[in-house]
Amino acid sequence: MTNGLFLAFAEMLYGDEADADAAEQAFNSTDGTFLERITAAINALLRPHLRPESFIEVPENPEQMARADLDALVRPVADGFLRSQPTKDELPSQIRRIARRQASRPPWYRGPTAQVSAMARTRPGSSPGRSR
Repeated sequence: MTNGLFLAFAEMLYGDEADADAAEQAFNSTDGTFLERITAAINALLRPHLRPESFIEVPENPEQMARADLDALVRPVADGFLRSQPTKDELPSQIRRIARRQASRPPWYRGPTAQVSAMARTRPGSSPGRSR
């Protein structure tokens, strides 16, 4: 862990916006070992700072999709900068970046803050929350 990361966590855990009551309630209401209880307390402190992260069902052959369909799939979860009118050649590289980001997340990560895009949920044969 870097010093910067530690300081960022420390600010969230000990700063003025930290909700000590929520942490104490989570700690006291969790059954189990000390580690399980302290984890619940830390989660209660960190959860308000999290932003939902969206996941998409990554198509096997994005090059075969229409530009408009690719754009609609990619735009809500774009990785980095995406031009307002990307070319069809730019979108498959964006899909590959998104796939790498999603693959780097641990399996347990897609918890309460994860969302699967509406397009992924409605596409036939899709399996929400899983990337290929």
